[in-house]
Amino acid sequence: MRVDGLKMTTKCQTLGDELNCTCEPDHRWSTEVCESHPKCCGERNCTFPDKTPQMCYTNKRVVITGSCRLHKEKYFDSMRDANSEKFKKLSKELLDQMKPVYSTLKGFDTLRIKELRRGSVIAIFEITLNSDVSSEELAKKSEELERVINATFILKTTGHVQMYMPSGPVYGHTKINCSVEEEMDPKPQWTLTKTHRTKPTQIFNITNGSESVLTSTTRSATLTLNDPSAIWEGLLTCTFKPTNGSVDIFHSASKTLDIAVLPDIDIISNPQFPLCKMASTEEVMVAIKCEIKNNSETYDVQWGGSGNKTELNVNVYEDGDRVTYVAETKVGCETVDEEHPANITCMFSNGMQNRSAWLKIEVIYFKQQYCEEEDDWPNTKVDHTARLRCQERHGERFRKCENMEPAKFKDELSQCVNIDLFDILEDTTILDKGLGSLEENAGKIFYRLKNSTTDTEKINTFANVNVSVSILSNMQKMVSDYTYKGTVLDDLVESASNILSDSLEKSWKDDQKNVKENLSMAERYLHSVEGLINATTITGVNVSKPNVELVACNSTQESHCTNTVFNITVSVENSGSSPVKTAGFRRLGEYLPSKNQESEINSIVVSTTVDKNQSQSLVKIHFHLINKRPRNSEMQCVSWSESERQWTKDGCTWGGPTNEAHCECVHLSSFAILMSKDPQYVPEMDKITYVGLALSIISLVTCLGIELVVWNDVITTKSSCLRHTALVNIYLSLLIADCSFLASSFPDKITENWCQIFVVVKHFCYLSMFFWMLCLSLILLHQTYFQLHQLTKRKYMGISFFLGYACPFLIVAITFITNGSGSEGLYYTSETCWLIYSGLLKGTVHTFIMPVGIIVMFNMFTMVLVILKLLESPEGLTSSLRAEKAASKHILRTVIILTPIIGTTWIFGFAVFALDLTYGVIAYIVNYAFALLNAFQGFFILLTTSLADKAIRDALMKRGKAQNQSQNTKDSMNLKSASKKK
Repeated sequence: MRVDGLKMTTKCQTLGDELNCTCEPDHRWSTEVCESHPKCCGERNCTFPDKTPQMCYTNKRVVITGSCRLHKEKYFDSMRDANSEKFKKLSKELLDQMKPVYSTLKGFDTLRIKELRRGSVIAIFEITLNSDVSSEELAKKSEELERVINATFILKTTGHVQMYMPSGPVYGHTKINCSVEEEMDPKPQWTLTKTHRTKPTQIFNITNGSESVLTSTTRSATLTLNDPSAIWEGLLTCTFKPTNGSVDIFHSASKTLDIAVLPDIDIISNPQFPLCKMASTEEVMVAIKCEIKNNSETYDVQWGGSGNKTELNVNVYEDGDRVTYVAETKVGCETVDEEHPANITCMFSNGMQNRSAWLKIEVIYFKQQYCEEEDDWPNTKVDHTARLRCQERHGERFRKCENMEPAKFKDELSQCVNIDLFDILEDTTILDKGLGSLEENAGKIFYRLKNSTTDTEKINTFANVNVSVSILSNMQKMVSDYTYKGTVLDDLVESASNILSDSLEKSWKDDQKNVKENLSMAERYLHSVEGLINATTITGVNVSKPNVELVACNSTQESHCTNTVFNITVSVENSGSSPVKTAGFRRLGEYLPSKNQESEINSIVVSTTVDKNQSQSLVKIHFHLINKRPRNSEMQCVSWSESERQWTKDGCTWGGPTNEAHCECVHLSSFAILMSKDPQYVPEMDKITYVGLALSIISLVTCLGIELVVWNDVITTKSSCLRHTALVNIYLSLLIADCSFLASSFPDKITENWCQIFVVVKHFCYLSMFFWMLCLSLILLHQTYFQLHQLTKRKYMGISFFLGYACPFLIVAITFITNGSGSEGLYYTSETCWLIYSGLLKGTVHTFIMPVGIIVMFNMFTMVLVILKLLESPEGLTSSLRAEKAASKHILRTVIILTPIIGTTWIFGFAVFALDLTYGVIAYIVNYAFALLNAFQGFFILLTTSLADKAIRDALMKRGKAQNQSQNTKDSMNLKSASKKK
């Protein structure tokens, strides 16, 4: 037997009937002494009333608490009693096997079995050592016992690790250090155990957070607290684990962390606005309340004030987790009191720091306006705001008294938050500060948030939705390279979807408190959810909820990935091997702020992200438009810019009017489509139209006047009669159509009934004009090729009037009846007071364009045939046939002139329908061409068919000469008559 390290620990001497003992340096009294003689703890010297020897232990005292699972033992309920035979028997057997092994540890003092538990049989034992212990040696001893008694050991030590903490309450920048004298795992664990009056004890794992920073080596660990809040009060523990050995050994040290807490003070008066009922020396009693959260801190509360009439009478009331300090005093009602109002201050000091709150007592003086009490709202001074604490919810309610005659309360502004949502927010705040690990708590928080937001009627206030978004925002700040497990991702997406529910629209639009320099609630929502998705590892998922859909896929070997959310297809190229994550958010676009007042959102918001280190990628998006794009309305493909806090079209291009729902962008972001509120217009188009139509109407009236004047002179043959009859009807149809066109130039200034009437008139008259041109072509063709089978003038007229008016009427009537009896949106559009164009061969405008196109093509075909026939010039024609041939040439000339003038105009007209103004320059050229040709049609017809016709000119000149001769004759006769009278 060998004894090592023998040294003196305690010196004792007898003093009469007492024994005086002194601990050697670096030694302390044993636990037994401290329990029986508390006054000795912390002192080196102690006097004992009896002469029983007492002993000091080295300061380096290690206590090992272990659990030993016996695999082959059977547990009996009687083993719970330490005095039972089974307990004693098994304890003795274990001690007989364990003590010979553990007693060889340096400084071995005691070994005892403390408890036997169920689980096969688990023996809880305790070893005390008056010396440090080697982890390697302890592990070897335990491994030896595991083999001998067929058991599994777990050991926890105290005293092996030394914790160094500042004495007294801490505040500001504080460092707490744990050290050990051997190599350990470089990642020790820190925990904080908190006990509550009304809640179960909580144990938090400490991580890096906004108030905590962890650093460590293989022999030490440091916890740095930066301005710690009251949540850090509790039992602080650091735990090291050896790097080797098959036995689990944990070395820990613990100390109570006391924080010098400064309270958040809520100061208010009761009544909030004391009411003076007369202008006199009256004094009104007021109670000023300074309320703080109840904690373990002891405060020295000092009150001060000015302007109050009596001394402050102070009382303290404790109610659950709140403590209220109340000071009662009186305020005056005289004019001089109004000039020097009362100000009361309460100051809380913890001996190292202090914090104060002050309140100006807003007295309602005699004859001053105020809002009389209403329900639970008190009398309130004008231009001031009353506040009340929420009942059964967290937060306050506010109501301002508006300065008007009489004074009146404005609508209530509530910041009341449901208790369950507020608790979740508090937990995320605690987690953000460094208490609790994200892996253990993220799932719980998202699950609770999902449950709290499922019933949207219960959270349908701005305050509740704002807190829900704040919870997501707090979580986003902490998430980094996190892998969602189990149902966590589903809970996250469902929570985000609940917050965007249609029933919460008013709560979103009540977001009035976010001024320009602060992020709106929608911006924070988008940043948070997008960040939560982007910073996490998710692949091959498809989560679909009513308002949010999330799809993620891995890129193929060609670096191409396609996702679909809410029927919107997103294709990402050049994404590398990173997973592509796409999320769609219904209604979010309505809530995001927009500085572009000329456009509005016309799609849901789609967010596409790849690995945050990924370079630029080509993103192709095919949206599902919320509203159909009106004609000539420009669309913009945009992405959300967090720096500019608005939609920007940088890096994005629109697919154009032929592919209006398609976008391509060269970067990753959140995307949407904007649509201009007002369609594009052609500059100066109105002026061109009005001037041209006015000139055309005058020209057409002139044409009709000329025909009336020269009718008898130019009607020399049947063909000329038919030609001029057709011209008169063409002039008349175009004149009525142009008048209707001019009358409907301002669709917003006429009623829908008049708009519908003008559409029908224009539809009929323009068709009639073309069908009369068809009559000219048919007459010409018949007279050219069927000279021997001439029809009578009456039959010609009957056929012409049927084609000129009956056919257009049938087309218009059938179109009108089959399109909702001429209803707006089916037959015509009130935006332009004209037929509808919905695309190629779509829309009622084709009932005009197709007949016109057929007539123009037939006229051109007729011209070719007639010209070829006339070039034959057969001999031996009679004078009547020569006259008919000359008339046919006049008809041919008319058809040749009118077909380009009217036909070309409506070729450009069709192009106007086909080419949206968003096509660019070509669309503007076509619109100007159509406007000029259409507006000046009457003027061109006057020049080419009336004034350019030699027969008409000759008739006009003849008429003019005859009128001049008549006038000369009349003047001569008048002159002779005058001469005779003389």
